[in-house]
Amino acid sequence: MNEGDFDSQIRDMIKIGHWDIAYHTWSALHSGRGFPDWFLVRGHRVVALEIKGTNGKLTDDQVLCLELLRLTRKVESYALWPEDSDLAVNLLR
Repeated sequence: MNEGDFDSQIRDMIKIGHWDIAYHTWSALHSGRGFPDWFLVRGHRVVALEIKGTNGKLTDDQVLCLELLRLTRKVESYALWPEDSDLAVNLLR
């Protein structure tokens, strides 16, 4: 599955989960290097998601950004591939 198709599935899961804020990076050209594709807020919960297609790989900048967000202990950060769909459903409901 390509990244765009998986991202569409994630978008649907986010709608079903009724997130208060669902920010999607418009284009990598217009965001900081490595910044996650999705930044979500619902209540006291903040989640950052980097979405990849089946053969997608994280860049070093993406790994660093997700780790720095995680280290705040205020942001849940994940990289998700299509095979992580069950995890995505659980995270986003």
